[in-house]
Amino acid sequence: MIKYRLICENEHEFDGWFPSGEEFDNQNMSGMISCPTCETTLVGKALMAPGVQTSRRREAKAETYRRDIAADTMMMASQAKSVMRKIRKMVESEFEDVGDRFYDEAVKASEGERDDKIYGTPSKEEVNDLLEDGIDLFHVPEIKDN
Repeated sequence: MIKYRLICENEHEFDGWFPSGEEFDNQNMSGMISCPTCETTLVGKALMAPGVQTSRRREAKAETYRRDIAADTMMMASQAKSVMRKIRKMVESEFEDVGDRFYDEAVKASEGERDDKIYGTPSKEEVNDLLEDGIDLFHVPEIKDN
């Protein structure tokens, strides 16, 4: 979902949530968006400050991730390898391999423009960009036989 700060021809500002930027454009061109104050349908996007993630916010998110992932429960590594192989096999059979288009497809999924049953091979820079944008990722394990 995308949140836009909107402004009407009479300079009333209000917020609107849309599944995608394209859907906002479609609804706006169809006259489906109206100002809640004066009911005009001549509406556009107002200037907005981007939702910049500060280092403190990023650190807090990383700490939450570590706390959620690093549990005290243990299992034998030999069994863990078996479980991780099953995860990979399930992903490969039930998800769409988008290869090096992962970044673009993940952004579309986060904006509601496609389903999120995808996997692929983003670059390290793309992974960092997705995480900074608040898109959660999971590294699909590849376990080699010893």
